[in-house]
Amino acid sequence: MQADEEDLTEALESDYVSIPELDRYDALQLDDREFPKISHSARLRAESDIRFRQSKREESNRLYGAPTRSTGNLLLDCSRQQSFHERSVASGLTTDQNHEVNLEAVPCPLREWLALETTRREVKRRFLEFLEVKKPDLHLLNESMTDVSSIAAMCAANLASLEISFRKLSATAPILAVWLVDAPRELLEIFDEVASTLVLSEGLFPAYLNIQENIHVRIVDLPIVDNLRNLRHKQLNRLVCVRGVVTKRTGVLPQLNLVQFSCTHCQSAIGPFKQHGKTLSEPGACPRCQGTGPFRLDFDKSIFQNYQRLTIQEATRATPPGRIPRHKDVVVQSDLIDKARPGEEIEIVGILTYALETPLAGVLKHDFPNNLLL
Repeated sequence: MQADEEDLTEALESDYVSIPELDRYDALQLDDREFPKISHSARLRAESDIRFRQSKREESNRLYGAPTRSTGNLLLDCSRQQSFHERSVASGLTTDQNHEVNLEAVPCPLREWLALETTRREVKRRFLEFLEVKKPDLHLLNESMTDVSSIAAMCAANLASLEISFRKLSATAPILAVWLVDAPRELLEIFDEVASTLVLSEGLFPAYLNIQENIHVRIVDLPIVDNLRNLRHKQLNRLVCVRGVVTKRTGVLPQLNLVQFSCTHCQSAIGPFKQHGKTLSEPGACPRCQGTGPFRLDFDKSIFQNYQRLTIQEATRATPPGRIPRHKDVVVQSDLIDKARPGEEIEIVGILTYALETPLAGVLKHDFPNNLLL
């Protein structure tokens, strides 16, 4: 060691000399409060909130090009998180944490349980949380993305379909994945509301309503693919995935979406009613005069949508020897129209429904043709 250098180990013991006046914690900076024990569900909710804040911070850095974690960037991320939370509360996507809803304890039939407003709010909250949490991308190794990034890609292409992977949903929110198979119509209606609210929020694309009237959640990557000839009554009104060759495609046809009626006695407006299938949803009585009809369909105030009917048939390799290929009708809507051409082999994820065929004579056929609704 040279003469002008300092020996750091010479007075090493003096650093550990006890000084009672200084060896104390600052009372102003010490948090010695006693907190009560929290439940398992509350702990999971708190951990989910932490993951949500971290994912929002990382998403803001990736989208807005913040390479460092400086104080300014942290404040900017916190402001974005706060504004997103305020938009979620204002739009009804978040629930009060003091009124917890246990989705796993279903006290009634599933569709009645999903019709309750408290259940719908909790489902909306969990689906919104699923959209915000980073999930591994199956196509990009060692990378992950949120479905908010998928929303940006969807809006960049001026589309109305937000594709959600069933495998990722089952890994992140398994209860929603199970219910999606058993009650797909009710769950997809809630998912569409959340996706539409998120797309039209101030932080994303508030004017996207001028391009697309509605946003639809499309389920992809279903693990089980059924054969057309194996579809039975147990799959009715459930989510199924099938493959087939398109043999026929109709033109674009109008379909009632929201139906408005007017009472012939008091001329009051009744509705609108959501239209499902071919059966017209008519009111039972007028809420103003309590009349039971007749009611006139108001075409000017009713809302229509476009649809197209496809016919798919079993592929030749999937048809058993000596058997005739089976076929099904498929109803596609919104931006799925004109996506498939005759002769193409496609994979379809949709709801298996049935419809009574009514000929011009007004006599119902005895068979119940199955349709796949997308």
